[in-house]
Amino acid sequence: MLDSSITIILVEPESVDNIGAVARAMKNMGLSDLRLVKPPANWKARGKKMAVNASDVLWSASVYKSLKEAISDCHVAVALSRRHGTMRREFVPFQKTIQTIGKKSKKWKKAFVFGKESKGLSNDDLSLCDWMTTIPASPKYGSINLAQSVMIVAFSLYAPKMLNADGETED
Repeated sequence: MLDSSITIILVEPESVDNIGAVARAMKNMGLSDLRLVKPPANWKARGKKMAVNASDVLWSASVYKSLKEAISDCHVAVALSRRHGTMRREFVPFQKTIQTIGKKSKKWKKAFVFGKESKGLSNDDLSLCDWMTTIPASPKYGSINLAQSVMIVAFSLYAPKMLNADGETED
């Protein structure tokens, strides 16, 4: 069961391994719309190693020149960041974000936007998104790998739909 209403956008990803691992995480959780803004050279061929059997998600990924272009057909864009600052908006709690997005119509295109591994999203990119959230993590080390962050978001969206009250899958 693929959910085509959820889009994962990676802005200037630096590691082709992460791109492949993101494709795999997406397929594990029933997502297929991967968009890349300014990916590194040879990302498809080099990302295949980590994508394993999710090469279809990897190969069907779309490439964009800007985040503005990548979100142009999306009804809502959620930026993920762990960095606070005076130029950044207030964060919406992660669980509230997942619940709110989960309630939006399947007709709505909903994007989750992730930044480059070394610096995250720029203030300009953040300004294009409708709101910001962060994945709860230890305050001692809150930096989560890009592909792992995508998996946490995808699982958080997937689990409530697929697990019954006993924690068993419904398919």
